[in-house]
Amino acid sequence: MHRFRFFLHTLTGRSLPFLQPFWGTREWSLIARCLAGASLPGQVSGLEAEVARLTRSRYALGLNLGRSAIQVALEAFRFPKGSEVILPSFSCAGVVMPVLQAGLEPVLADVDRDFNLSLAAVEAALSPRTRAVILAHLSGKFARDTEQILELARAKGLKVIEDACQAFGLQKHGKWAGTFGDAGIFSFGLGKNLMGPGGGMLITDDEAVISYARSRPLMWEALGSVRLRAASFAARYGFPRAGFLGSAAAKIPQLCGASSPKAALETLAFEVRGLSEIEAALARCQVARHPEIISRRQANARALLSSGTLGGTGLDLPGPGGHIFTKFLLSTTVNPRAAVSLQEALKSRGIEIELSYTPLHLRPPFAACRRAPLTETERRWPGAFAVPVHPRLGRKEMERIIQVLANFSKQHQ
Repeated sequence: MHRFRFFLHTLTGRSLPFLQPFWGTREWSLIARCLAGASLPGQVSGLEAEVARLTRSRYALGLNLGRSAIQVALEAFRFPKGSEVILPSFSCAGVVMPVLQAGLEPVLADVDRDFNLSLAAVEAALSPRTRAVILAHLSGKFARDTEQILELARAKGLKVIEDACQAFGLQKHGKWAGTFGDAGIFSFGLGKNLMGPGGGMLITDDEAVISYARSRPLMWEALGSVRLRAASFAARYGFPRAGFLGSAAAKIPQLCGASSPKAALETLAFEVRGLSEIEAALARCQVARHPEIISRRQANARALLSSGTLGGTGLDLPGPGGHIFTKFLLSTTVNPRAAVSLQEALKSRGIEIELSYTPLHLRPPFAACRRAPLTETERRWPGAFAVPVHPRLGRKEMERIIQVLANFSKQHQ
């Protein structure tokens, strides 16, 4: 019944998609030019210069994916084969795969209530073979223990790669997420703060890292493949009702029966390539608008938090501090059934939600990639999901979400 109602809302144009790009005439014009066969020279170098200037980084390099940037950074550090890299288990396969492709061993660690790495989890995952930590700022919120993890890394001689793929524009004391560690990673693909068909970026102040990255042989995708991805993106998001066509579950890479890290290399492998000019051009448009994108996301999140309707849901709410709300993630450690009921209530009103990641250590290929108990991860992920706060939503749409939350709270008091 809930699915039927959601489909009905979609057909009548009343669905609220979870994802929607904050695009204007300029972006859609670029897509049209790309599909018509136009070339856009100089866009990659222009984007690299703009990101380096904004983040006050010495170097920036455009790549096809955020995961490609992780792999290039890891390779640049020239760790011995078999060295260990600590990363959160609450991640997508796009974080663990570059570790494997770089010939290194992933070690999955626990998270805190914000689903980011905690200092205690990093300490529990350490071994004499540890060489690096991938520190994510998930959902656009700074990892609470960022400074302590950086101190630990310095004391142990470890490299820190900041996964800021969901945190473009997040700042603390005027310093950007992605610039605290030895290298930072951004992404411009689906579900990111600056959303487009694809693209990634590596930033660093380390000359050795950028020298390796620029000397690494890079292929570029065939123009036909790039245009097909742009056309698919335009078809999906160029119409008000297109958002219902994909949910979070569909975006998580499927494991295709892979039963070990070695098998995952065969089924989930990706190619490290250069950033396309069209995706760089689209990202430049979004970079120019990123303050407005962040402001709108934060305003929508504040509307939910200040409404008072979430208090009666029994769910843990995201803290407002140090957060740009790329995702508004709700979770619970006490009542996953309530979380499922709320998901169904939202979907029955045509409001698309995004389900959380299935932690990597609970997926067969990566089950052995942990050293310590992942207690908090296992407590929180079953009831975790996100509600839409993207910048296309206005007051009327947010009030509709708030009304569903209010009705749910009354029924469950």
